[in-house]
Amino acid sequence: MINFLLYLFESSLCLFVLLGIYLIFFRKETFFRFNRFYLLGIMFFSLIIPVVHISFSTNRIEELQSPVNEIHKFKTYYSRLIALADPEFSFSNDGSAYGRAFGEFSEQVTPMKSQKRIYSGEAESAAYVNPASVNGKHKIPWIRVIRWIYLSGFTLFFLRLVSLFFWLFLCIKRNPSIRKGRHIIVQLREEMPPFSFFRYVFVNEKVYSKADFDKILAHEITHIRQVHSLDLLFAHSMRIFHWFNPLAWHLHKAIKTNHEYLADEQVINQGYELFDYQSLLLTQLISIRSVELVNNFNLLSIQKRIAMMTKIKSGIKAKLKILLILPFTIFLFLFFADMTFYGSGKSISNFISLRSKSEIEKFTGVWQNLDENSYGRLLAFDEQSLSILEDDIHIRQYKAFVSGTTITLELWPGENLAVTYKEKGDILQVWWSDAAPSRYKKLTAKNSIEFAIGSIARDIHLPALTEYMEVDWPEYFNLVYTGEKLVVGKKEGSLGELDQMLKDQMAILNKLSMRRMTVKLFIDRDVSMHDLDQITMSLRKCNLLKIVYMGTPAGGEGSVLLAHTYGRTFKLPSLEGLEILSDDEAGARGIRLFKINACNGDHSPEDTRPVLKKHLIESQKYITPLEYNGETKYSKVIAYMDMVFAVLSEVRNEYAKKEFGKKYDDLPASDQELVRTRYPATIMLKNTGTNSHVL
Repeated sequence: MINFLLYLFESSLCLFVLLGIYLIFFRKETFFRFNRFYLLGIMFFSLIIPVVHISFSTNRIEELQSPVNEIHKFKTYYSRLIALADPEFSFSNDGSAYGRAFGEFSEQVTPMKSQKRIYSGEAESAAYVNPASVNGKHKIPWIRVIRWIYLSGFTLFFLRLVSLFFWLFLCIKRNPSIRKGRHIIVQLREEMPPFSFFRYVFVNEKVYSKADFDKILAHEITHIRQVHSLDLLFAHSMRIFHWFNPLAWHLHKAIKTNHEYLADEQVINQGYELFDYQSLLLTQLISIRSVELVNNFNLLSIQKRIAMMTKIKSGIKAKLKILLILPFTIFLFLFFADMTFYGSGKSISNFISLRSKSEIEKFTGVWQNLDENSYGRLLAFDEQSLSILEDDIHIRQYKAFVSGTTITLELWPGENLAVTYKEKGDILQVWWSDAAPSRYKKLTAKNSIEFAIGSIARDIHLPALTEYMEVDWPEYFNLVYTGEKLVVGKKEGSLGELDQMLKDQMAILNKLSMRRMTVKLFIDRDVSMHDLDQITMSLRKCNLLKIVYMGTPAGGEGSVLLAHTYGRTFKLPSLEGLEILSDDEAGARGIRLFKINACNGDHSPEDTRPVLKKHLIESQKYITPLEYNGETKYSKVIAYMDMVFAVLSEVRNEYAKKEFGKKYDDLPASDQELVRTRYPATIMLKNTGTNSHVL
């Protein structure tokens, strides 16, 4: 609908300029035939130009770049204003960094004394916020209101036109008619002015018997011969299409007025006396009603028609004003027609991708590169853009539209790049360079997870995360567990074989990367914590302490090409060097505990959130044990973790604004360290089952 509103706006601007020229320069002139075609041209030009797309090849592209960019800026301005009517129109960004992800894990957390092992750790991330879901939640859906108002008006005036056709049909059917040559004269019993519609002339039966009927017939036959009814039909259709626009109504009136001038001129040229014809017009002043779809004999002001009959014919000077049309038409064409200029290895365009209706929808989805060494590992098309995953982690995104055999990408406002594509069966070929094309095949998967971990992705459902980051560093390998299937790297096995599988994976890793090596855990949300404890214990035995719990962004945010990168980072404690404290000893050291029981089905993370926030703000030292048992589902524990991280992020931001006047993420590293010292990351996963332990 936004695209359609944009079209109506641009069509109205064209109509405003061209009709304004007519009213100022041509309305009072006597070159009626030119005025007829100019008024029709206004109608068709205004409707067609905003949807025209033309490409030009030129060697002067550098000279054109500046003016084309200015036109693009102007079009962008009003396009975005119109797009504000749609609350779904929004932008969002995301970012992350490896160093900040594990930066906090150097903090020393004193564990509680117990027969249980302790896990403490957290990842730092910039929470991703979708403006559409936050700011647009309670916005009035103006686009829907506008849609229904427009459709209601369109339907009303369309039905009105249908009723006029039906009325004409009844007039022809219920009244006697006489064929006179190629014309049919319908004798109306109703008292109304004479009018014509295509080859039919409608006159009152009393008028038909009068001596002056030949003048009336000559007038109406002029309308028929010059096919004025077709002009009015087009004008009436445009008035329905632009029913809200007074300019469209005025254009319809101007066309009817000019028709009467043409008919009057033809009657006088046939030899009828001017005085007698003007007297006949005056006798027709009183009538019951007029019909807007047809050409009425006395519909218009008789005074204007008589004045135009006696007006001196417009001379050469008046006709020279016709030349004014050319610069205005070129101006409107340059502004409102979509034009792309090619040359010198690049292209520029004045079009706005919001408005471009293209064939891109047929490509919607994720496409995987079939050639290992060619550009673009994955492509993702949606209705207005193309995203390109260049390698595992780097992504480019462009506004795009497809036309013919080219995909046009908006590199930045006003400058575009057109690349050639070709469909060959179920294969999409894209020429990113002049050499061989990159070949892509559409995936059944809706995102990049299958690309990252293979077909096992179809058997796994990751937990939802609100506090997540992009894991965008290169030193990693994947550990995937569905509850039944286990994959480490590219090797498949069972949970009992995990220790050996990890050793085999480490044997093939580059030793220079081991210090930064991260394990991405793609764990099904329904896996039990008993199995997860076994996995994390095996990782600790191999000293693989940097892990990422992978998930899917809650609410559907994020890019489909980066779905394999979203998660929460953790640092597992090593098996040695832990100081064990009891609850009493922790209390003696001023450490306040806030226990969360994930086994309790009577509470949810949201119930716990406000109490936890109050606890963190009031505590100088704290630890947050998250208790579970072996039967607890992984998704439930992750939901509580997610809530804890969200609260921690919230209190850190509030503290940063209070102390430094900025958000935590905007602070320099030294100030962030101070904030982390005040609110450290201290969450524990504590198994309270038979074989209880703390991770």
